Amino acid sequence: MRSRDSHRDDYTAWLLGEILLFGLLGASLALFASNPVLRTSYELPELRLVIATVVTLAGAVVAILAGVRFTVEGRRTDLLLSSGFFVASLSTFAFAIVPTLDGSAIGSRETWADVGGRVLAAALIAIAPFAEGRTNAGRRALRGSLAAAALALVLVWGLAEALAHPLPDLDPDEGRGLPPLLTLAISLQAVLALLAVIGFGLRFRRHGEDLDRWLALGATFLLFAALHFVFAPLVSSSTA
Repeated sequence: MRSRDSHRDDYTAWLLGEILLFGLLGASLALFASNPVLRTSYELPELRLVIATVVTLAGAVVAILAGVRFTVEGRRTDLLLSSGFFVASLSTFAFAIVPTLDGSAIGSRETWADVGGRVLAAALIAIAPFAEGRTNAGRRALRGSLAAAALALVLVWGLAEALAHPLPDLDPDEGRGLPPLLTLAISLQAVLALLAVIGFGLRFRRHGEDLDRWLALGATFLLFAALHFVFAPLVSSSTA
């Protein structure tokens, strides 16, 4: 009885924390979107490379940990988590790090392929908390899932290569807003992040695992990061 009450208290504390975090991030989003001075951007390719490297390593670590837990417990949630973070890590490495190793800038093809990889990773992570049940396939299922994820990234790259000319250019251009297709892709990421917040929150209420709480927290930050990219240019263009 005490453990059940303790779990209820933990969930209540998490829920109140999420509500507070949503309020703070929402206020910050409104402030940055409405104040042009705060939206000043700088071209820092070295910092971008460092962040991409951190994202790659963090995604790889989470993918490995989730994969190991899947081989032990066989939960489908861990299989999707491992695949999702594997896609995020591999996509960032292949499309945001490798093209810059020779000192050149990232082209629009690589950027669009990275966008597609991020959407795919977000979809897998958002579906993960709703995947109940276990499987006995173990390592075979994990290898098959990771291979399918890698193949999906190859297809994303092939699609970006084939549609290189119809796709809008993503090179920085002062005074130009986001292309509608990119806005749609980032909006989809925001929806998937919100779905992940809800899903991992529900899992935390049912099972009380700390991992679900931290994944919901991470998805919350990703949600507002995507909303910033979507709404800041819209507000900027409307007030121009």
